[in-house]
Amino acid sequence: MPLLQHTVAEQLADEGMREELLQQFLGHEAPQTTQRYYEPKRTRVKEAFEEVMNATGRSR
Repeated sequence: MPLLQHTVAEQLADEGMREELLQQFLGHEAPQTTQRYYEPKRTRVKEAFEEVMNATGRSR
């Protein structure tokens, strides 16, 4: 069951569910516990942004 919960939580985070709502949905007391589901997406977005910037000859 933990794997299913993790998968659902990641999917909801990827679909844009607000962190506060996901925290409540999962029953987490600490926001930091819920934030881990958002971190992979933030990393992917940052990597995609950097890839586009490099492809267009721009750098940050």
